[in-house]
Formats: sequence, structure tokens, C-alpha cells
Amino acid sequence: MCRAAEPFNVIDVLTKVYHRNFRDDLADGLKNNSNITYELLGVSEERRAKDIRVNKLRVIRSESVFGQPADRFLVDIYAEAVVRITVSAKDHTSVENTYPVKTHLRLRYSLDLRPDKLKCRYLGTVINVNDGIYSLYPDGFRMDEYLLPVLKSQSDYERMAEIIIRQDMPEYLDSDDRICGIDRIHKMGLGVYVGQFGKPDIMGEYFFGHGKARIYDPETERLNVEDVEPGTIILNMKLCDTRGKINSTATHEGVHYRLGYFFFMLQMTRGDHAASYLCSGKGNDNGNSNGKEKWSPYDIMELHANKLPSYILIQEKPGRAKARELFESCGGTHSIENAAKLVKEMAEHFGVTKTIARNRLCEFGYREAGGVSQYVKGRKIPPYLNSLGRGETYTVDENDAIGSYLSDSRFRKVINSGAYEYVDGHYCLRDDKYIVTDRFGHRHLTRYAKKHMNECCLVFEFKNEKNTAAAVGGVLCKRTASNRAVKYTDRYGEPIMTTEGTQMRKEIEKQLSEMRMLDGGFDQMTRDLMKLKGFTIERLVEETGLSEETIKRMRNDPTVRFSIETVTAVCIAMHLSAETSRRYIDKSPAKFYDTVEMRMYNYALTQWYDHSVADVNRKLIESGAKPLTKLVSGLDEDVFAIPS
Repeated sequence: MCRAAEPFNVIDVLTKVYHRNFRDDLADGLKNNSNITYELLGVSEERRAKDIRVNKLRVIRSESVFGQPADRFLVDIYAEAVVRITVSAKDHTSVENTYPVKTHLRLRYSLDLRPDKLKCRYLGTVINVNDGIYSLYPDGFRMDEYLLPVLKSQSDYERMAEIIIRQDMPEYLDSDDRICGIDRIHKMGLGVYVGQFGKPDIMGEYFFGHGKARIYDPETERLNVEDVEPGTIILNMKLCDTRGKINSTATHEGVHYRLGYFFFMLQMTRGDHAASYLCSGKGNDNGNSNGKEKWSPYDIMELHANKLPSYILIQEKPGRAKARELFESCGGTHSIENAAKLVKEMAEHFGVTKTIARNRLCEFGYREAGGVSQYVKGRKIPPYLNSLGRGETYTVDENDAIGSYLSDSRFRKVINSGAYEYVDGHYCLRDDKYIVTDRFGHRHLTRYAKKHMNECCLVFEFKNEKNTAAAVGGVLCKRTASNRAVKYTDRYGEPIMTTEGTQMRKEIEKQLSEMRMLDGGFDQMTRDLMKLKGFTIERLVEETGLSEETIKRMRNDPTVRFSIETVTAVCIAMHLSAETSRRYIDKSPAKFYDTVEMRMYNYALTQWYDHSVADVNRKLIESGAKPLTKLVSGLDEDVFAIPS
């Protein structure tokens, strides 16, 4: 059974798990500490507080700092309060005065966040800002409401990596020697094993509680289900098949322990049965937010665990020095070949994946490396010469780009112009100068295009991906809808370039024979286009999945109304150009409306018109849209009942 995990923050745990009432705690703290009362009133101790009442209390936020001991972990609840204090006169006569005091203060709690303890104590009230938790640890990283450290900049990641290395492997600080992720885990006092997982893309598992795992025994060469202790890390024996993957994955899981430990303990306080966290190999390694959507703690944890290994395994000083040395050994020239060699040798020297080596090289200023070792849906993209800055890319998953197409009118305008084609993971100008067709009919970027991406390809920027997590059989499983969320960006703030308009005219010129068919009525156009494209009724029936009666009516009866799906399917089957399709649809009784489904069909007419209807239907389904007909590649034709 799968249950969505709604994570608790600090305030949730204090109020819902430990049943702390902040107003009552404040009142008790004031009554038991007369010094705080005098400080609030600004009077001497000669006056005695006879009655203290908390009229209002508004919680603003929780505050804590990374690096505290687990058994006495301090958190402050920063709040605004209105307190009514009645005091006696200085001479202790019967005269009393009542003062309403509005102030900001902090309620301090101590949490024991060890797996078998999980206790909470109220320590009292802090009035002076200089006594707040941030002042007690001025050099510490602040933590968010889920007890995850807040890392905002590259320098934050560099500093956190230094803290981790200094704590776990101080002898490697600023050393050119290769750091072994397995050794680091051992020095952290954790157990690390290789095992097997039910899901094929799971790279590793981190246990924050007691659990069971399938662990490989090298002596018997068998997998055994064994009990494991908190702090155990399991690596996938099948996927961690290179030194780079082993190092990177082990360090990734170690980061979960070091930075995510308190978050997991926070969740365990409420009695959750989940004891471990599974990490998929499909994480976002960039993590740039558009600033509009709130990140979940799972987003933040994966961001930390994906980014920090590169800073730990390739430190700033030795990393820059080695990059400079390797670049000079390549002749000091910027080319695709040298960029690929630079990434390869950097990865080999530090024992990391090419992805980590590429990312660090880009941060060291070798931007051309950004076009090396890129993947889309597990398929390696041919290397290209990158010229973009941080957080930008030419390479996108088409499904992710479709999300931008549906929501961004600027991007729709560019794609609907027909000037660009999705090729090799990029949106490239439709021109023989940039795109070539091989002998198998597959389209690829030309060598010229790969050396001049800024001339022919659209640019995207990364956005944060939204993750959810579910507890399945005692395991927290991260679930991500897609690899990476992207947003189209016109970096120069310019309209569609003149070259794009020129290419659009070229495309129209190529389709002049089709355009001449568009002068008659819809039925006449159907007959003429079928004749031009060599389609019989029988062939169109076979390739669209529509009925023979439907095709005959489209050819002969101008009074019948057809659905937009039907007309679009005919356009796709005959591989009409986007411009021809739109004019054909304009003459048809079917009309486009501005809905998500219709936008998807528009995209299909522009980008997938040279595919079969069955393949397009499959792509539509994968994108969450309704297929045009019941003919779907890879599925039984009777699965969908789509009316003609």
C-alpha cells in the first residue's frame, strides 16, 4: 500500500506530536523567570509581578542552526506576543498597576533526535536577540522549518563541502588526492553494502531507522535479506558499476545522512513506519528555482545530495589547478574534441562521473564542457560546443519542453512558426546547414551546428522539479514526474530572429504544391491532398485508425462536422507541413480552441507531422493528452474508444 507522505515541520512536531502549547509555555516561562518579566517592563526587581497573562501570540517562524549534537538539538520559535503583566507598587502597598506589553521573543526547545530517543523539552523564553540561536552559532548554516540547512549560493556549497571534509576526512582538505566515497562513509561510522532493489533505476538507499535490505554476500555470492541499523547505506550492485558511479552514489547517500538526518528524525517523531529513503538515478543535478514555486523538503534534500558530491569530490583549489593543467595539455584551445577530453580526464583523475566533472568544469569557467555528457531519457546526446552560462542549456527532454510550450505563449509562438525542429535533444532551426538526415531517415545536427549552437538552437533555463514521496513497505520513495523542468528563455529579449522568418518562408516554398490544393472546399481539399500524397481511402483508414465511412464523408460530404482529433489525424497521416495543416483545418468544420489538448495537437502538427499517427498517439498519451484515434503504437487498438 502506498501513502503520500506529508512531511512535518518543526512547529508541526512541537504542537502535534509533543502537544506543546506555545501560549502556555510562554506563560509558564514568564512566571518562572522574574528577570524576563522585569526586562519586558523595564523596571527594577523591587517591583513584584503578581499576575502574568499571555493575551496574544503569533508564531512567525522556527529557527535553528546546522551542526548541533543530535541529543540536545536546540530550536527557537520566534513569535510576536502581547503580554499583560500586573505588578505591585515599589513600597509593596496594595497599589497595583497593569501593563500590556507587545514584544518579539523566542521560545526555546531542546530535541533529542536520536532514533531510539526522540524526546522534547521546553527550556524557557529568550527575550534578547543576542541570545537567540543564530547568535549562539554565528558561523553556522541556518536551517529551514524542516531542519534542512539553507544553501543558496555556490559559495555556500563550497563551504558546506569544506565543513564535511574537515569533519569526516580532514587529511583530504585541499588535497589533490582522490577521495573515496566508501572510505568516507566508513569514517563517518556508517555501514555501507551493495545490494539489489526492486526498481531498476534505484542508485542507493539510506536507512535512517531500523529496517531490512537485500545485501550481497561476496563469500556465498548470494543476496540475503538482513536486518540493518540506522545509518546504513546500500548501493545498487548493478547500477554502481564504475568507480565514478560508486564514488558519486556513496557520497550522495552520505550527504543524505549528514544533511538530511534531522529531517528524517523529525518525521520519525510522529511514529512513521518508513525507515529508509530510496534514491532514483533520475534526479535534477542543477536545481535552479524560478522562485515562484515553493520547494518541498524532498526537492531540497535531492538538490543537496545531487550538488554537494561535486564540491566534496572535486574541491575548489585542487579542482581549478587540475582543470588548468588539463586544458593546457589539450593545447589551450576551445573545441568539441578538447571539451570531451577535458571532461573525460577530469572524471578519471578525481574518480567521479563525467556529469560531475562537467558541472565542476563549467563552474571553473570552462563553459564549453557544458555540451559534453548530456543525456535525454537515458540516451546520450552527441557532444557540442557550449557557450551558455550557468543554469542555461540547449539540451532538453521534449516532454519537459512541452510543459513550457503549454504554459508559455512566447515559446508556443516560436514553435508554431515551424522554424524549429526537435533534433538530438535540441530545438534547432530547420535548415540543411544545421540538420542532416542519415541513410536510416534519422535527423541529426550537422557538425557545423554542434560548433555554433548559439546560432541555431533555442535556449532553456532550468526550473525546480516538484517531487512527492510515498511510504511503501517502510521505505520513503521519491517520485518525480520528469527528469528536469525547463523554461524557454529569449536571453536577448528580442523577437523571433530574421533567420527564423526566412526559414519559415523556405518551409512554405517547399510546400507550394500542397498550398495549391487549399483553394477549394474542405471535401475538395481532402481529395486533392490525398491524390497529391498518394493516399487511397484504404491506406488512410489503415494509417489513421479512422473508419472507412469517416474518410469517405470527409471526401464527399461538406455538411458533416468532424472532430479536431479526426482532422488532425488525417494531417499527421499524410505528413502535411504545419502551415498546410493549419490552413486545411481552417477550411474544415473542426476548429481549434485554446485548451491544453488543442495546444498539444498544435505541437504535434508542428513537431511530429513526419511521424505515424500511432506514434503521435503514443507521444500524446505520454504527455498526458487524449490520443487522436484509437490507433496507438504499442497498445491494443481496442484500448481507446475514440469517436470519429
